[in-house]
Amino acid sequence: HVKEVFLDIACFFKGEDKDHVIQILEGCGLNPKYGLKVLKEKALINVNEDNSIWMHDLIEEMGKEIVRQESPLKPGKRSRLWSPEDVYQVLTEGRGTNKIKGIMIKLPRRDGIRLSSSSFSKMINLKLFINSNAHLSGEIGFLPNELRFIDWPEFSFEYLPFDSYPKKLLKLNMPRSYMSGLGEGFKSLANLKSINLESCQFLTKFPDASGFPYLKELNLNYCISLVKVHHSVGFLDKLVALSLEGCDSLTSFPTRIALKSVKNINLRGCRMLNYFPETVEKMECITFLDLSHSVITELPSSIGYLVSLEVLTLAECQNLTNLSCSIYELQHLKSVSLFRCQNLAKFRKWSANSLPTNSNISPELRYLNLSGCKSLQEIPELPPKVER
Repeated sequence: HVKEVFLDIACFFKGEDKDHVIQILEGCGLNPKYGLKVLKEKALINVNEDNSIWMHDLIEEMGKEIVRQESPLKPGKRSRLWSPEDVYQVLTEGRGTNKIKGIMIKLPRRDGIRLSSSSFSKMINLKLFINSNAHLSGEIGFLPNELRFIDWPEFSFEYLPFDSYPKKLLKLNMPRSYMSGLGEGFKSLANLKSINLESCQFLTKFPDASGFPYLKELNLNYCISLVKVHHSVGFLDKLVALSLEGCDSLTSFPTRIALKSVKNINLRGCRMLNYFPETVEKMECITFLDLSHSVITELPSSIGYLVSLEVLTLAECQNLTNLSCSIYELQHLKSVSLFRCQNLAKFRKWSANSLPTNSNISPELRYLNLSGCKSLQEIPELPPKVER
């Protein structure tokens, strides 16, 4: 396992974030934490202050030479491919074999590679596919079932055109892609832990996610044509981070949520979204909620179920007229921004044009921004920790 970790770093992950590498290699069945520890003790790698993995150029080249010697004349019989010439030959001529475990495409300039339906057909043990900068066109008839990590920005096909979905896939990274839909087979990727479809500007809806019991991260930021997110997303027990920042067209979002593990929800800039869902049970992990630049008119009374919330941002929610009194149940709030909520005039169960003087505002509150709240005329005495 230590040798496998060493070769993966030399061929693919030099300079990458350590935690990111650990997540990927664990998904490939390795023990990267132990491997990195041993490699560091042997001075083969180091970890920089920014958490990136450092490896000397000579050691990197040594690792790559070990892989080359697996099959000096036939790159399709090596365990890893990274050389542009080798990758091009193997993919365009269908020379891959069951020896290949990982491929990284990193061309000296942004060129194209035309795939055929058989490009991946013999790579039954392929686990990593990383496309850094190539424009891939043609056909994809098959992706190996052993694939754990796909990193394919600017995916140029309209749909995920896989007849056989890689059912062991853990991480799907396809930002800035041209897909308008995800296809029926997408639902069969039951082991997914991370989905990144940021800036997929033609994607119109995110489908049923009830088949993703292990999903931890969902990034749909700046999917500007996204109209609908399936209600099942609101009930993903393992989801930690949900981000839909800048989804200008989003109107249909789960109306009820029970996200037991979620820490961050980002709906900033969803300019067509006029509600935040009802929380049907306590969500004890969430610390961050951003609804800035949305058109919500009020917060639901169930906002009090976000019991660990520390940061609440509602900046420039210009249609916001009411805050539920349940906000005073959030006793861990440290930062609240109501910047330019110019129509905010009322806190339920209290009089308009003022903050309730008898409320128990979070004793942890340090930052409160009410700039531009033109309808508010007075505020109560604030906790001593408030700085601004």
